[in-house]
Amino acid sequence: MAKNRQLRTHRDFIVPLVQMVILFFLAGGLFWPTISGISSQVMKISEIAHVMITPIAVLLLIYLRRAALFNAIHKGSFVGVFFVLFGLVLLAGSIWPFSYGYVRDLALIPVLTGIVWIACGRQVVKLSTPMLLLVMISIPVGSRLYASLIIRPETYTIAATAKILDCLPNVDTSVRGTDLFFSKNQENGVVALGQSNRGARLLWANLTIGIFVIFSCIRPWPRLLFALLATIPIVLFCNFFRFLSEALVVMYSGLEPASSVPRHISSFISLLVCYGLFYLVCDLHLNLFVEEPSSAADAEVINA
Repeated sequence: MAKNRQLRTHRDFIVPLVQMVILFFLAGGLFWPTISGISSQVMKISEIAHVMITPIAVLLLIYLRRAALFNAIHKGSFVGVFFVLFGLVLLAGSIWPFSYGYVRDLALIPVLTGIVWIACGRQVVKLSTPMLLLVMISIPVGSRLYASLIIRPETYTIAATAKILDCLPNVDTSVRGTDLFFSKNQENGVVALGQSNRGARLLWANLTIGIFVIFSCIRPWPRLLFALLATIPIVLFCNFFRFLSEALVVMYSGLEPASSVPRHISSFISLLVCYGLFYLVCDLHLNLFVEEPSSAADAEVINA
């Protein structure tokens, strides 16, 4: 009897998994232009190179949550069909009568959600939320939408950087558009050369790091929500730290502002800072929710 129960359990797990893999392959064929287009962008824009790491991050989260995912697998539901249809409508509508590439790319998300729902059920979709978020973030934002979203944050970022640099000895700064001009010890220079918005694409990389770290460290939803509240401030701070680091490298290294070295150095440092801050938030967050033992006996039980 135990053997039959075990065989039935494995069958209940394997069948939905096979169904999901087959449907994923079909969706991959349908959205192949989107996938190949994103891949070509990654090769041209270094600031969205994190897209190449997204599949690895998704697989790691699946591995870390494998026990919960296995236990949550249940008979699929036709509710997922509505998500798939919604995604297909978005795909068709963004091709004709409207031509909007970002919406066309985003249509992949409801299709993936529907496939998981059809094959494995609602509970697996709930547990797959961080993986779906990672996929959504990895879809590059269109140029016009990106420009409209980034112009105000970058204005504040450059202004804040100028105020910090003005506090340094023998340094004076001025801002003209997206250029930050400085004077240091009778030397004049400029930071960014209007390209600060390129590095700002790392906002999505920082957000990817945050989601991965948070969902890999924390399980209960109340704790997740607490940690997610810190996501936007950390991402914006890391963008500010990136630009400040670039400005300091340009000012004190003697490198040409048009050189890509200051941008690459500051980007690498800001990504490390981003990972450290999210890890710190998760650690503090977990400690805040640890209940104090009510007695010495309880303490012994916890230590055991």
